Amino acid sequence: MKNANNYFGSSIGSENLWRYSISNFIYTDGVKSMVNNCNAYWLIDLIISHQLHKKVKDESFQVWDLKRVKGNVF
Repeated sequence: MKNANNYFGSSIGSENLWRYSISNFIYTDGVKSMVNNCNAYWLIDLIISHQLHKKVKDESFQVWDLKRVKGNVF
């Protein structure tokens, strides 16, 4: 898979949970696969940065949905 666009709709569950090394952020196999194969480590950093907002941080389970805006742009 060449870019993040190839991952849309490809994850329907996870057998493993992964912990980001410098925080308590836990993510699924789908996130790990996309981040590793697309060098999209920025995605994890972006999600962690939103945890500064109390309303977001207080959610015990979060689902982040990436949406294509135009072409290859998110």
